This record gives sequence, C-alpha cells and structure tokens, in this order.
Amino acid sequence: RTITVTCTPTKVVEVPPERDGIVLQVFDTLSGESVDHKIPPLRVGVMALFNSFQLTPPRGLNFGPVEKGESQTRTFTVRNIGIFPFEWCLFDHADPPTRSEDGRPIELQTNVTIGPFSLNRASGKLEPEEEEEVEVTFEASGDQDYDSKIAIWVDGVQGDEAGSSDFPGTSAYLLTGQSCIPGINTTDLQTIFEEQFVARTLDDAIAIVGRPDVRVFCEVDRIFNFGPVLAHGGQGRGAGSMPGSPTSVSGMLDMGNGVTENIRLTNPKAIPCEVHLGVKARGDGADGKEIPFEVEPTKLVIAPHDSQQIQVSFKPTHLGNFSAMLEATVPTGSDPDTNYLAFELRGDGAVPSVSIQGPRLFGDEGGELQLGKLAVGRSHEVRMALRNDGLLPATVRVEIKKPSVHFTLACRPSVSLSRGEQRTFQVCFHPRAVGQWQADLSIRTLGNEDFEDVTIQLVGEGYSDEIGWDLTEVKRPGGAAGPRADEEPSLEAGPPSPDDLQLGEVTIGGEARASFQITNSGSQPMRFEFPEVLPQPFGEQLQIEPRTGFVHPHSQHPISMIFRPAEQLCANKESIVCKIVSVAFEDDASTALGDTAMGGHADFRELADTARDLPLHVSAIADIGAIECEVKEICFAPTVMFYTKVYRFTISNSSKI
Repeated sequence: RTITVTCTPTKVVEVPPERDGIVLQVFDTLSGESVDHKIPPLRVGVMALFNSFQLTPPRGLNFGPVEKGESQTRTFTVRNIGIFPFEWCLFDHADPPTRSEDGRPIELQTNVTIGPFSLNRASGKLEPEEEEEVEVTFEASGDQDYDSKIAIWVDGVQGDEAGSSDFPGTSAYLLTGQSCIPGINTTDLQTIFEEQFVARTLDDAIAIVGRPDVRVFCEVDRIFNFGPVLAHGGQGRGAGSMPGSPTSVSGMLDMGNGVTENIRLTNPKAIPCEVHLGVKARGDGADGKEIPFEVEPTKLVIAPHDSQQIQVSFKPTHLGNFSAMLEATVPTGSDPDTNYLAFELRGDGAVPSVSIQGPRLFGDEGGELQLGKLAVGRSHEVRMALRNDGLLPATVRVEIKKPSVHFTLACRPSVSLSRGEQRTFQVCFHPRAVGQWQADLSIRTLGNEDFEDVTIQLVGEGYSDEIGWDLTEVKRPGGAAGPRADEEPSLEAGPPSPDDLQLGEVTIGGEARASFQITNSGSQPMRFEFPEVLPQPFGEQLQIEPRTGFVHPHSQHPISMIFRPAEQLCANKESIVCKIVSVAFEDDASTALGDTAMGGHADFRELADTARDLPLHVSAIADIGAIECEVKEICFAPTVMFYTKVYRFTISNSSKI
C-alpha cells in the first residue's frame, strides 16, 4: 500500500534529514498485537523557502530632466535568484488588479501605463537563474516632476513593507522623471542688467546721477538707454563718461568703435536652452531706417542652470535719435513667461562739441584775433578758454601751425575735457621787430573735425617809439577778481592803450596813487615837462611828481601821480599834455637824474625841431558812497510764537562809485 506524506509550511523551515522522522508501526488485524517488522524509522528532511527575485537597478528608474514633447527609454531586469520557477507580473501600485482566493492575480496584463510611464512587458514566468528585461518609456509632458510607483508581484515571495496592503506579497518600484519646458529668466532685471544701472524711469536715473549721459535700464518703460555716443566713427580718446553706469567706464574711452554693453541671459531650467537673438526696428519697420544696434551672438545654447553674456552694441553713423527692439526667443519654449524677452534700445548719435571763450574774434569768417599794437620788446597775454558744453567727453588739439618768434602758445597740444569742464590757455604776443605780424592758431575737436576744425589768425603790430609811457606797474580796474581771476578768459584781445592811465574809483577826501615810468629808447637825452596847472576837472586835486625832469638815453624816469579829490568828479580819458624835447648838456650835468636832483638849474640846450607833445589820458571817478531805500519803516503784523514772517525790500547804490 502507498503511504503519502504531505508538508505544508507557513514559514521558512529547514529540517535536516540526519535524525529519525517517521516510525512505522504494524498491527495484527485479528489480535491487534504489534508486529515486529524490523523496518527502521524513516528519516525526513524538509527545506521550505520563499521564491526570490532581484531587480536591477534595485530601487527604481530615474529619467532625469527631459524636454517637453520628447521621450526617453530605460530598462530594468527581473531575475529569478531562487531555486523554484515562478510567475510574476507588474501593475499600478495605486490600482492593483483583482486577485483570486489563493492570492494570485486573476488576469495578467501584457503591458502597463502609469502616468507618463509605459512598460512594454507586465508579466511572465522565470526559471531559476533566468532574467527578463522590461523597457520603460517616459513621455515628457508639461513642466513638472513626475514620480510613479509600480508594484511587482512574484508568486511565492514574501514581499516587502512597501508592498500594497490590498495585494500582499508585492514589492514597490519607483519611476521618476522631470518634464521641462526650455526657457530663460525674463523677470529678474537685476541679474539681466548686472553691469548696468537700473532705475524706475530715465528721469529718476538722471536725477540720481546728475547728468543725462547715463546708460540705464528703465523698468517702467522697459527701455535700455545708451545715452549719447560718438557718431561718424570718429577716432580719438577723451575722458571716460559715467557710470553711472556701472556701464560707466573709467579711464580712456574708445570713441571710434561705438559702445558695447554686456547683458546676462540665465537658464533656470534643468535642460539646455537654445536662444535666438535679434534686433529689429520698432513697429512694422517699413520706413527702412538704419538700425545702428547689433547683438552678438545671434544664437547660443545655455547649459542647465547656467548663464551667458551677450554683447549689445550701439554704433551710430550720424547725428540723430535711434531706437530698436532687442528680442531673445526660445524657439522650443511654450511657456510665455520664459520663452520671450524683449525690451527697447535707445541711443543718441552725437559728436563732441567744444566752444571757445575769450575776446571777440573779428574777420570775414570770424577767425581773426586782433592783438593790437605793442612796443618792440614788450609782451601782451590774452587768456582764452575751451569749454565742453556737449554730452560727450572731448579731446581738442591746439597748436600754432607755423611757429613764430612773435607769438607764444601756453597750452598742451592735446586737451581732454570732460562734460562741462573748462580749460584756459594763453596766447602771448611779444613783437621782436617793427611791423605787422601774423600766425595761425589751429583748434580742432577730435571726432568732430567736419564742424569744429577752426583756424584763428593772430594779428599784431610791433612798433618802436623813442619816448613813451610805461604803465605796466599801474593796477588797472575792472575784469575778473578773486582767486579765479587768472583762470577766466580775457574780455579784450588788444593790449591796454600805452597812454591810458586809470586811477579808478576814489572816495571824496581819500587818496589814490599811481606810479609809472617815462621811457627814452633813443640815443639823445630827453627833457619832459608837465603843465604847471592841470586841466579841469582835475585842477589842484591832481599832483604830478616830478613835474619836470631829464631822461637819459635807453633809460627810464619814475613819475608819481597823486589824486586827492575834494568834490564829485568824473573824468574819462582827460588829456594831460607833457612837453618833450631832446637836449644836449653843456657840462657834467648829464649825470643828473632830473631837475629835482639838480635844483632845476641844469645847463642844457634844446635841440632844434625835436619838441613835441606826449599826451597822457587820465580817467578817474570821485564821489561819496551813498545808498537809497524807499522803505521808511517796517511794521510786522502780530505773529504766533515760533512762526516767521519775512519782509523784503531793495537798497540801491546812488553813488558813482
């Protein structure tokens, strides 16, 4: 008879067969006595195990970032590492299939789709040490992260803690992927314009910096303004402009290549981003106007979570106001917040402009500076100024084209002027011989040679007179005063008249003194004599010391004029005639210094036909200081404490001084 032994373990059991297991007893059916059958006990060994499998990779598949609309495929393997063959299947962890009473799925699927993940195989049977590959495809959709959990059921396995409670004996496997829409940063303006000045409006930027030549991005109008930039492609260098902008650039500015600004584009996404760049005219662009803006490069690829700089240039070829639109487009981007960046570009084509300040220029073309008549050996200096009232830094070349011994220029050959800056220079006329002398002074603004290339003709006359007045030590009233007097341009081009003596303004009862010289450049002694009674309106209010005297050849004689006004007086170039005559001394009186030193009795004789008049024109004003005010009294209305009331009135000077 056949005896069947059945073992149904409910846990892992391992019983080795080295010990007795089953004892066979035989009984006599009639007597019921045990029969000695001599059959030894049967040894029984049992090993009860779960099925075992292995997934590679073990914890899940990560597809990483994938561009929207694209798909990516990866695989994992299911391997039977147990000793028994088993069946397996895959299903959605959140939606398990219906199972039978023995815990097996009622219906095995051939493929599974969970969210954006598709599996090409969903079930099968594996022999020991056999494996099967499952292909998973991730279809990227939208701009978000995906993670889906699948459950793997293997017949006869224990399962894990992550298994589905509704379907015991399963293990969880995680599928993750990131769907990305390519795009760039379009909202963080501080990052985009990290090297430039950012302000709410252009007016705010000008108010903050204090000048209009500022490169700035205006947030309200979405305008990047280059400000004034040198046109005509001129070459030269001048002082740096702003920076205000942080686009401002210190040092020397290359004025011949336009202006280039760096703008940063950032890719905040986890996938590379291709960006197309271009500059186009505003509106429909049908007018065909020149666009002096350029952007480089026109196409670039930005790595994930990286940034790159683009170069935007403004190179105007003529004067005018220019504008265009800069566009950065992501062709594959579908998010309107990140696939398009646009703002307006503005700039002004300008040229450096420098004005000349100083004496009035004469001539048919306005380029002649009359320096007047000057005695040989004397010098006369005229101060002129170069002022930059334009919007750009400027460099000016100043030179005398053909050097002349009669003219001297005190100025550096190249003068750099910042916006609003003024520099003075001096032109000196010092005739070395008698005659009319000329020289050409060239003033040229680099970068604007077509309009500011000026030649000023310097004209002066040198003369020689045997006898004349030397008024260089007399302080002349009028003109600039204070510590900047030597920095201001001259108002008059010609030298002061050699016979014009200004005593200035004197208070009645006061005194004014003027010391000057009479010069004899001839080879014969001269005698001078002022009138004993001076003409009106001076009369006795003006004294001259000495009134008479001798001037030896090639020498000078000092004279003092003392003005003590006793009444109101206004004299404008009143002529006081001094008698001049050449003399010859009879004895050693030629060593005398004048009539005063010799008691007025020098022995001399006047030479025939040598007498002449030497006039001296004297100007002076004398008066008493006086003021006028129409207000006689000021009456304030009742005022609350700690409040203020102001009354304004005018005081005028009614005096002539």
